[in-house]
Amino acid sequence: MLDKFEFIDPGKRTLEKFQGKLIKDHPEIEQYATVKFEPGLRETFCLKITSNSRFCHIHFYYDSKIPTCEFYWEDFYVFKFSLVNISDAALILKRWFCDNVMPSTLTKEFPLLDKDQLSEYSDFSKVIEADFIRSWDEVEHFYKEVSKYPNDKKEILEKLKFTSQLRAKGYDRIFRAGTSFMAPVLSRAMRHGLRMDQPCLIFEFKDDNKINIYTSYRARFNSEVKYSASNILLTPQIEKLLKELETNDIK
Repeated sequence: MLDKFEFIDPGKRTLEKFQGKLIKDHPEIEQYATVKFEPGLRETFCLKITSNSRFCHIHFYYDSKIPTCEFYWEDFYVFKFSLVNISDAALILKRWFCDNVMPSTLTKEFPLLDKDQLSEYSDFSKVIEADFIRSWDEVEHFYKEVSKYPNDKKEILEKLKFTSQLRAKGYDRIFRAGTSFMAPVLSRAMRHGLRMDQPCLIFEFKDDNKINIYTSYRARFNSEVKYSASNILLTPQIEKLLKELETNDIK
């Protein structure tokens, strides 16, 4: 059936064609990575290329007729592009998996890549930093969605105001942001899902227009840093706590 009717599984055919081109042009890639098909969403397929720490997923988004190549280091998203020029895409994969080049190097070699996005990725610490920044974006998006409900609006606006002050000082590049029962949480965790042994700061907004800062999940004690929510400022006391948290390794 597949050989007789070309309209069957056109997406799979496209990925198989690219897989053939990749291995033909750069057969050495199979020495450095595993190339295989896996079922994807909505009965489509995903061409996955994986090594110990670098990954690429090539698949179709929704009704797109052009597949997208998504690149990851560990489980951190790094960059993506549309699979338009298969020769360039195959060479990018060769450089990514066989030569272990960084994204900043790829931007100098391939105009199709987003130079503004990738030029600063000279090492993978920058990838983690970018993931930290995205975590703050997600927290702020969450609070903005919750602020649509009148009962929570005042408190959420205070949290948004406070996180904005922290971001203005560049703390979104140093800490991962998350929430615990609506309270903002900052840590040096490499990934989401804070473990009990990982240090963090929890910012708890109280009904009496005060904020309590706790230093861990395990021992939630009042750090004695309190101030009125009507005058939410990034005080020297808070910055001292942040500097102490920054001394922890990212892990």
